[in-house]
Amino acid sequence: HDELAKHYLARLLESRGEAKTGYELFQSLQVDVMFLPTTTPSGSSPLGLLAPMCTTTTLLEVFWNQPHRQDLRECLFKLLWVQKQLYKTARREKKRLREESLPKLWLLTTSASQALLSGFHAKTKPASWGQGIYFLGDSLKTALVAINQLPVTPETAVCRDQLSPSYGQWGTGNDSF
Repeated sequence: HDELAKHYLARLLESRGEAKTGYELFQSLQVDVMFLPTTTPSGSSPLGLLAPMCTTTTLLEVFWNQPHRQDLRECLFKLLWVQKQLYKTARREKKRLREESLPKLWLLTTSASQALLSGFHAKTKPASWGQGIYFLGDSLKTALVAINQLPVTPETAVCRDQLSPSYGQWGTGNDSF
């Protein structure tokens, strides 16, 4: 299921930019999906919740079971490593790297316990993102999507139906609510 999720996310995002599955950071360390946008989103999108998640360079990590704390720390390491490489490139090219241009990390998981969320001080932003989406500190540029907690809406259909084995059928486009 993990490979299917990676390829499905990449296929969904192709219309907006370059999506690389198994993006190798360095030998034996890969990001599930590294998305580099090439178009500016306009209007509503069939990507639903994925559209606002992927407005800038984005690292997507998919978990079929609740991740362990170490899994999340490894994902944070990947994000920080990518950001460090961008800073090194900017310094070498004598350019300034703006904070808002740094990549974001989205952790897509079928579930997340309260202990896991509180261990990372993950908080919701209900006014802008809604139920089931938790953000780590702003400077970490990281959010966790607990798919089992997402509301049943058209905007969450892609995540609920296609990225979780407990909903719908893989890759069928089953968007029933």
